Amino acid sequence: MRQALGIAVWRFAQAEAQKEDDLLGGESLQRAARIEYAIKAAEAQGVDPRHQSLSKALQIAFDLRALRAMRYCQHLMSSIEPDVLGSAGKVANLIDQVIQDASELYGVPKDHKHMEEARRLVLKARTEEAQAKRRAAQS
Repeated sequence: MRQALGIAVWRFAQAEAQKEDDLLGGESLQRAARIEYAIKAAEAQGVDPRHQSLSKALQIAFDLRALRAMRYCQHLMSSIEPDVLGSAGKVANLIDQVIQDASELYGVPKDHKHMEEARRLVLKARTEEAQAKRRAAQS
């Protein structure tokens, strides 16, 4: 029975991952939370936390959280004001915080593909800030 419960949680997680999402991925946070709740409920029913199906379900929850973080970071990038000193630097700091929160608060692996993409956005924002500073210095 515990084996079947673990598999049921994994199937639930797969179904949650297939649902449509809004542009910023806000609904993915709710789906990730539902998956995490289902995992905890299965563990409370005696399913081993290291059960392969629960591990797969947790990975899906991480994927959803990481996707949301990356989409939010992309949205932040669109808020950079060209040639305004500090704008890109502020965005880079916000993206850094999003990455840190995803990792520390929700356990998203730091080497997750979406987190790596978000780190590339940080570098891009810092490059834009440096370019804005150079242009300002030339003026």
